[in-house]
Amino acid sequence: MLRAEGPLMKADQFCGPLGLMSLAASLNRAARDPEIGGVVLRVDSPGGQVYGTQSVADGIRACQAAGKPVVALCDDGLMCSAAYWIGATCDSIIATHETCCIGSIGVMASWADAQPYFEKMGVKFHEVYAEQSSQKNADFAAAGKGDYKPLQAQLTAIAGGFLSHVRESRGSRLNEKLFTQSGASAGKTFFTSQAGEIGLIDAEGSFSDALAECARLAQKTTQDS
Repeated sequence: MLRAEGPLMKADQFCGPLGLMSLAASLNRAARDPEIGGVVLRVDSPGGQVYGTQSVADGIRACQAAGKPVVALCDDGLMCSAAYWIGATCDSIIATHETCCIGSIGVMASWADAQPYFEKMGVKFHEVYAEQSSQKNADFAAAGKGDYKPLQAQLTAIAGGFLSHVRESRGSRLNEKLFTQSGASAGKTFFTSQAGEIGLIDAEGSFSDALAECARLAQKTTQDS
């Protein structure tokens, strides 16, 4: 069993959860370990960084390529944003309770701009760029002046990849009409029953159910091979 809990960050957090790259490494080790037949991934996370998320998805794919199913279990909490990107990659998604929150399929950026406050206190800010570096930090500089379009274009590209990943990974289990009409494709979140209707998850069940599903899928993989 592996875990994806709390805010998902690429690097390990001091006195906090392991980072996405450590989770990816654990999945890749599981893919190579002959003693492991499948993985249950317990998830309770609001999401986090884009960077590192695809490496975890690649680790899940490595397990699947080795004939080892990965079952995601939303454990009485959240499977949102980057956490859903990871969950969607798995062979099956189970949520433990009706109050589990699923979705938030989208991308956003936020930051606090304290510069005006410090300028009022007399602090002067200076930035000097090399002559060859006219585009360095240009998108964030534009956003600082109220022009969010350049940065939004980057987020839009990432969100497009996210949506494509969900559609490809969930396949025919995803009710495309509901996926669009419900707002799921635009970042809305859902409780378990509605998430099931849309096809964002496969079932409501316990940790034992997730283990049983993992064993069933592993046995099916063995028989098919």
